[in-house]
Amino acid sequence: MAKVWGKQYQRKEGSWWARLRFPDPVTGRTRYISRKAKNKRDAADLVDALKRKHAVSDGRALLHERKTFGDLLAFFEARYVKEAIYAGDRKIGGYRSVHSVRYRVGILRTYFGARLLTSVTYESLRTFREDRLTTPTYRGTPGRSRV
Repeated sequence: MAKVWGKQYQRKEGSWWARLRFPDPVTGRTRYISRKAKNKRDAADLVDALKRKHAVSDGRALLHERKTFGDLLAFFEARYVKEAIYAGDRKIGGYRSVHSVRYRVGILRTYFGARLLTSVTYESLRTFREDRLTTPTYRGTPGRSRV
């Protein structure tokens, strides 16, 4: 297994970069993360910051920092949105109404889809809720959305 390794370097056009090499915590494959820096000192600071971030999360934060809300919704749909599973009369898994869950996921995807997960804040969720509640329904009344 490769160990964590970082360096700063200058490209031919003169720009400085920070690069971190680390093993993927799941597959064990070697991964590389590069960040552009303003100068050599900034590149060294970026290498140190990337190493600290890797140490805190064992590399998972570095692998998922560019994920979007749409990626999270796709994972949720693939993993959790499925028809209800019953054991006798008791529901033990899935959703009774997959259609309503997919409808709500679609609403979230249109609003947050392309945003990075790191940019979704409590305030953006409150704004989404206010927008949904003030959007008129097909009857012309303000919405009572459960999303």
